[in-house]
Order: sequence, then structure tokens, then C-alpha cells
Amino acid sequence: MGFVGTGFAFCKNSETKSFGGVVVYRVFLSMIILMLASKHLFGAPTVPIPPVLVDVPITKSFVPTGFDSNDRVQLAIGGELRNSCFKIASSVATVNPENRTIVVKQQAYVYLGFCLMMIVPYSEVVTLGIVNKPGEYQILDGSSGKEIGHINIDIARTTEQDEFLYAPVSDAYLIADDKHNSESDPERNRLVLTGAFSNTCMDFKEIKVTYNENAIVIQPISILKSQAECTDKKINFLKMVILDPKLKGDHLIHVRSLNGAAINKVVDFGF
Repeated sequence: MGFVGTGFAFCKNSETKSFGGVVVYRVFLSMIILMLASKHLFGAPTVPIPPVLVDVPITKSFVPTGFDSNDRVQLAIGGELRNSCFKIASSVATVNPENRTIVVKQQAYVYLGFCLMMIVPYSEVVTLGIVNKPGEYQILDGSSGKEIGHINIDIARTTEQDEFLYAPVSDAYLIADDKHNSESDPERNRLVLTGAFSNTCMDFKEIKVTYNENAIVIQPISILKSQAECTDKKINFLKMVILDPKLKGDHLIHVRSLNGAAINKVVDFGF
């Protein structure tokens, strides 16, 4: 007999059969009802039980391309929680430059209470920081030891943080509507970039889009005009990027930004 929290979701197994199945179920349920009733009748205070922190499996990774040895490296991971009593917690990544491995451990809190017995997908962005030893790294799930992907770190070609001057993007989101829901519609997947320039001498040059297996890297490259044209002034911008209309399933959208903190969102493009 298995149960979770005070809502108790029961499942059958060999222990249930060995103890009489239905009889044990009814006795156990009666005990719980009596316990709850006695607390209510006698006014016994209830002490909150804190959630338990556990490791949860990682089933996939979303890996952007184009990182070098002086970049702030980021990727995303994904998996499934077994029921609604699991709530995602923090992730921890350990980079081993010697054997070229990145071990990511994802944790979750398990709460007591009523649990919906349903699979709950999750995704999390993992920041590795600067990986200054170039090469191809194997990404491993710290819970199971299984390989969930690879990431390549190139040699930096400049001492600056980025090879390009990026626009100060603060958000990115996908537009979806009924008018553009066909794969044959070139505007089916429209990505909007928002942000603000802090002066009048900065503007967009081009927006480069690079597709990986399940990651899309957006590079909003900017230019500087003549200093004579520069005035300190906040200029909001909204730029639309047309993505491949045939994209399907979950993808990480990784948008580079001027401050070095890229925008990372896992988006479901449907089936």
C-alpha cells in the first residue's frame, strides 16, 4: 500500500495483497479519519510538517551553440515530476574540466497534502558560468548518472565578453494566434524581443538566428552611430523575429543581451 500526504493516493502492490488488501485499506482510512476528528474535537494544535527535499531525474537537456571560453555558459534541463505534491527546487551543476563532464543534479520539494496522480513536466535553466577549458563536455544527470547531452566550448577569439555588441533585450516571448496556426504559414512562429536603448547612438544591425537540435540561439546584433548623434535618452524597442514555421515540440529560446544575462525560455511549439 502506498500513500502520499494527508490526501492519500493509494496504489496496489504486493504488500497490499499480503495484508488483506481491502481490509487494510479500510482500517487505515478509518484511523486517519479518527485522528483528524480527534484533533478537531479536542482542539489539538496542528504542527506544519516541512516538505522533504529529494533528487528528481533529468530526462533531457536543451543546449545552445556558440559558447566560448569567456562566455557565461547556460543551458536548460527538463524532466517529469511524478505527481502534484512535487514542486521544483534548485539545481546544482558541477563542471569537471579534466574529464570534460558536467554533472547536473535537480531537486524538488515533496509536500504533504492531497496529490493529483498525474505527470507534471518541468524545465529549469542552469548557469555554469565561465568554462575556461575548451572542448566537448558530456552532460550527465547527477541522480541517475545517465548522459543527457553534450555541449561544445570553443576557444575565445577576443578578450571581451562577447564577439558582438548585443542589444539590451529584457524579454522575449512567442506570439500564437488562430490566424497563424498552419505549418505552411511563414508567420506561424513569431518571436518578439523587447527592451530599451539608453541613448540615441545605438541601433539594430541584424538579428541572427541559429537552430540546434532543440535550442534556438537569437543574436540581436547592434551598431553604434557617430558620437555626434549620441544623446542620453531611453528608447524602448520591440522587434519581431520570424522563426521556422515547422518547429515542433519543446525548444529552448536563448537570446543574447548586452548585460551578459541571456533570456532563456523553454517553449512548446506544439506537435
